[in-house]
Amino acid sequence: MKKTITIILATCILLASSTVYSLPTLKITIRVIDENGHVIENAKVGASLERPKLKGVGVDTTEVRGFTDSKGLFSIKGSGGSYLGFNASKEGYYVTYDLFRDFTGVSGIYGFRKWKPWNPTIDVVLKKIINPIPMYVAHITGNIYSDDPPAILPDEGDFFGYDLVAKDWVVPHGQGLQSDFILR
Repeated sequence: MKKTITIILATCILLASSTVYSLPTLKITIRVIDENGHVIENAKVGASLERPKLKGVGVDTTEVRGFTDSKGLFSIKGSGGSYLGFNASKEGYYVTYDLFRDFTGVSGIYGFRKWKPWNPTIDVVLKKIINPIPMYVAHITGNIYSDDPPAILPDEGDFFGYDLVAKDWVVPHGQGLQSDFILR
């Protein structure tokens, strides 16, 4: 009898502590469409549900991934904080990233709470890739302890080409082959 009461009491404490610390459940439906409003079937959708760690600093993240159905819809359900980061992609389209932070509150009792609004449908527009232009970024510090080339012009008063892919001046002042920028 004593053992049964102890087990029941321990179970109640465990359930109570886990429900007090549990975050509300959310459900959002993503509708992936193109620029003309047509649904995109079989688009890849991903989302990150974040929760604060019970012990320590930081967050625990749960990834939710899947594909849209024939109506362009994909539903995300899980427990998480007051916002949801998500993305959608499909070959031939640019990837779209977004953040949903339009929850207005919480309903229900601890352990059974839900974010409001429950299951809103969010349109995510994928733009078709037409005439893509390669883009490069180079962070040049000129720091002698890094692999970056010097951030100093080779000679004053003349024009010099800089190659972003090679991260160097164009020949004869460096190893670059194509002038992405002309500097003076």
